[in-house]
Amino acid sequence: MRRLIPAIVLTLFLTAVIPLTYYLVQNRQVLFSKAAPTAVLSLTPASGSYGPGDVVDVAINLDPGNNAVYSIDITISYDRTKFQVVDAAGQPATQISATGTFLGSPTVLTNRVNNSSGRIEYSIATLTSYTGPGGSLGAFKLKVLPGASGSSVVKFEPAPDTKVVSPASEDIVGSLVQSTFTLGSGQGAALDCTGVTLSPNSLAVTSGAARSLTAAATGGTEPYTFTWAVSSAGAAKGNF
Repeated sequence: MRRLIPAIVLTLFLTAVIPLTYYLVQNRQVLFSKAAPTAVLSLTPASGSYGPGDVVDVAINLDPGNNAVYSIDITISYDRTKFQVVDAAGQPATQISATGTFLGSPTVLTNRVNNSSGRIEYSIATLTSYTGPGGSLGAFKLKVLPGASGSSVVKFEPAPDTKVVSPASEDIVGSLVQSTFTLGSGQGAALDCTGVTLSPNSLAVTSGAARSLTAAATGGTEPYTFTWAVSSAGAAKGNF
């Protein structure tokens, strides 16, 4: 009986210690594998002044810090009364450009533009986790709408709409950097006018006399630039 007591004590000790040791090791692994939330998502340019008709090329960028990245979900919001996402031809877009430098050639899971609600939804993932320098995730074109003025923010929506996921399924976003644009103070896009009226529409010209014509433009974007040309042929053209 005396010989059995040490064996029983040893058995009880091992029964308690082994699960405890396993628990501590597992939690130590979780502690050391947990990624730090230091990733930074940003939009460039971060600011600028633009007028109606201007198109702003906006890039989506990610600096992952020292973290590995598995997937990225992004939701960007903008004022639909002041901006419209357009394609290279200047027409309303339904997707953004997915030609980023980050993740190499990722799988695009979602790429959707809704100009009616002023939202961009974009999700990409890689089959294997990526560890490396930051880069661009994609880009889009924002066209300033007529009458837009004041300050307007283009921003990432917070989690869970926007997140950067590590291989351990953790959101590692540390900060979201938005863009703030001043509208109405830019030069604006040079849009051609839709018509020009000259007055008077006829006049008599004598040699050496000075005459004046007034041009009035309609449509397009001011200020206007006029290029004058005389359409008369032959010797008469050279006399003006």
